[in-house]
Amino acid sequence: MKILAGGLPISESTRWWLGYSLGEIAVGNELAIRELIRVLETTESEDNRRGVAYTLGKIDPGNELAIRELIRVLETTENESTRWGVASNLGKIDPENELAIRELIRVLETTENESTRSTVAESLGKIIKTEKQYTDVVFALNHNLTDEVYENDFDLYKNCYELLWQCTQNLTYPKFYQAWHESDTTKEQLETSYNDLTEILKQLQPNDQVYPFLIDGKYSLENLTDESAIAQELCNQIYYTILPDDDIPTVKNAPELKRLFPKFKRQLNRLTLVFIIYNIEPYPELINVCRQLLGKFHIAFITDQQIEPDLRGFPMQNNLVNILQNWLTEISYKETL
Repeated sequence: MKILAGGLPISESTRWWLGYSLGEIAVGNELAIRELIRVLETTESEDNRRGVAYTLGKIDPGNELAIRELIRVLETTENESTRWGVASNLGKIDPENELAIRELIRVLETTENESTRSTVAESLGKIIKTEKQYTDVVFALNHNLTDEVYENDFDLYKNCYELLWQCTQNLTYPKFYQAWHESDTTKEQLETSYNDLTEILKQLQPNDQVYPFLIDGKYSLENLTDESAIAQELCNQIYYTILPDDDIPTVKNAPELKRLFPKFKRQLNRLTLVFIIYNIEPYPELINVCRQLLGKFHIAFITDQQIEPDLRGFPMQNNLVNILQNWLTEISYKETL
């Protein structure tokens, strides 16, 4: 609980409404945005979290933290009115946001709740507006229009059919044809490459001194441009791997993640921790967070890009596992000097 200058306490819900009121005064209000992010990261109230996420999205359209929180609520709530409200809000706070579209497609294909799927499909239909978005939806969903899906999951088939029909009404035939048939080969190649790389990297072995964390950037870091969100996601990945039963703490930046390093070392009984980040190209915000983590973590990217000193880059190659294993051995040797 905070204290006002005059000595009066401010409750969590009061801070939310203050942030909301500030945001109503001016979209983009930095004070409101900071306060709402703080409440969103710390509140234990589901109602407050949902309300703050929606308000934050209105004040700061495209805010990734708000979008991810609304997606989480959409996936976990059992309340039908909440589900409808969240799906509707996603479309309102940033109607053409690529992250929201991609996440809604993922929920559409993975949820086992037919009501959730129907709500998500309706929301998607309202959000997609551009040629690229229509072709992306065709590319992502056309594999669900098969006899097998029709027989085993008719609800998924029906919702995908309706969305794809909407796409046909907004694309020229050549564009629709290209999006549909590219997915037969391109998507299969991408998935094969992704699966192969994941399996390849799983062959890496920790040694007595060094423990490598494999970070699949495509499903954890993609489109994260807020450095606090990047630091939090890296923290999440560590906890998922070595402390799955522990509550994940909130970290707002790289230094706060570094302060958890002794706990990770004790848990693993290792001197050195390594991030190996793959399936994503390094970008400035991610590079900046990684640079701040150096000294506690060694960090490598699987990429053809030229990487600045102290961070390592390894291109995809036939003997990648051996090269990475030798690098881990080199780190271990240097740590014992």
